[in-house]
Amino acid sequence: MARLPRRLRPPVRARGVLAGERRDNVTLLIVHDILPISRPEPEHLASVGDLVAHPARWAGKYVEVEATHRAGFESSYLGLSAQRVWLGLYPDAEVRCLPKEYDHLARGDTFEHRVRVRGYAYTKGSYGHLGRSQALIVATHLTYLDPAREDCR
Repeated sequence: MARLPRRLRPPVRARGVLAGERRDNVTLLIVHDILPISRPEPEHLASVGDLVAHPARWAGKYVEVEATHRAGFESSYLGLSAQRVWLGLYPDAEVRCLPKEYDHLARGDTFEHRVRVRGYAYTKGSYGHLGRSQALIVATHLTYLDPAREDCR
């Protein structure tokens, strides 16, 4: 039996067979072949408000945008206006240039920083804490921008 690679990064295409019946909302797929799939080039958004203004245009697209990230207890928003977008991260997202003060946030503290986000946009629902956002970006790449650092521009 072939072994899976040590580090398997999405997206991938898995081929296999469904095993048995579906039980308790679980479907078992016995995979016999895994093929990595390249991510598309991201489409650039002028602002996060584009997701809210044109939801059908951006649904499911791989996008890139620069915005202010506001993070804290039960909050992770992009943008500071009424058209805030919830920011989520893939488990293996590449996060670069995380400011040191981010590590010292106490419960209830908020943090604002300019970021560049690349990820998948979702616009057909309510997202984030209490469903207060009309759009979501699940980031594959997140860079905290710092003009003083060449690798963080």
